[in-house]
Amino acid sequence: DSMEVDGIACSAAIAACAKGAAWTQAVQLFKGMRILKLHQDTIAYNSAITACGRGRLWRKALEMLGNMVEGRVPTSIATCNAVMSACEKSGEWQRALDILR
Repeated sequence: DSMEVDGIACSAAIAACAKGAAWTQAVQLFKGMRILKLHQDTIAYNSAITACGRGRLWRKALEMLGNMVEGRVPTSIATCNAVMSACEKSGEWQRALDILR
């Protein structure tokens, strides 16, 4: 028996890692989705951005938000909250305010 990897399973794994202390693994799983040519939907992005916040990777969080906009992946209130949280946790509160504009 083989296990098929899909976007839903990857998104769930990213979310689980993001909720724990495994933010590095969450970011790596998200990158792996692109390599495997799996669709990176809003849920996957939000989980990966949340992981960036836990790791104080505010630049990466902003980059992911830019990738969402560029790739026409729908953003949500949760997306904005996750990006603002990543900025705030890194002491980049001014950038967090810029997101609101």
